[in-house]
Amino acid sequence: MPDISPKAPPTYQLHVEGMTCQHCISRVEKALEPVDGVSDVQVSLENNRVTITGGLPHQAVNALNSAGYPATPYQPLPGKCDTAPNATKETVFTETNESYRIKIREMTCASCVGRVEKAILSVDNVKQASINL
Repeated sequence: MPDISPKAPPTYQLHVEGMTCQHCISRVEKALEPVDGVSDVQVSLENNRVTITGGLPHQAVNALNSAGYPATPYQPLPGKCDTAPNATKETVFTETNESYRIKIREMTCASCVGRVEKAILSVDNVKQASINL
């Protein structure tokens, strides 16, 4: 008689950079909540590791990257789980001397400020960033 019991969802681990405090753990967990199929998330701050049950690994990686926590799988992902961003056309920017004020929520520590500043400065044509809590 064939086994018709449901398969257990896959469990996989990701290396996640930038986690420094309990608030970071909460943000990582929150970032993974909307990923379809994820049923459990265990975060290890000491090892910069997230163990995820369910969902597709590339979707979890993309969710964490979007939340500002660069994630990489410990094991190669299947071919259809590409984590590279979809680049369909090139965006061209012109140089200006404009400045912008952006309100960013949920920054609670110096590490958050550093991560936000690094992310903003990595944007093409951004010459200066000043971040305050």
